[in-house]
Amino acid sequence: MAVIVSADDDPDIREYVRRVLIRDGHQVLAVPDGVSALALIREQRPDMVVLDVDMPGMNGLEVCRTLRADPEFADLPVVIASGSIAPPFTEVIAAGASDMLPKPYLPQQLRDCVGKYVVGKHESGAPA
Repeated sequence: MAVIVSADDDPDIREYVRRVLIRDGHQVLAVPDGVSALALIREQRPDMVVLDVDMPGMNGLEVCRTLRADPEFADLPVVIASGSIAPPFTEVIAAGASDMLPKPYLPQQLRDCVGKYVVGKHESGAPA
């Protein structure tokens, strides 16, 4: 089981991510904005983070850049999940994200992405 922080200002997406990943045995801590995500990450030290880009206060790219600048979190897997950024995802790469998950995504796409970064902690094939 991995501890995953998920930040998205849309409550439906927070619930979607939570349900998909809990079914795989992960613990999901979901918050509605980047400021809350950053505080939770520092407090809980998760195995992985999934961030939306467009959030109030501090967006996902800002959170990612802040984490990359902190030696304690420089290697933390951070996935940007967004429908507002188009390929080639240069903003995401520049922010230092580990991966990009374009919205809308299917449950298996989320599982596969998480599975890349929480090796040995991911069970695949669970129904959505």
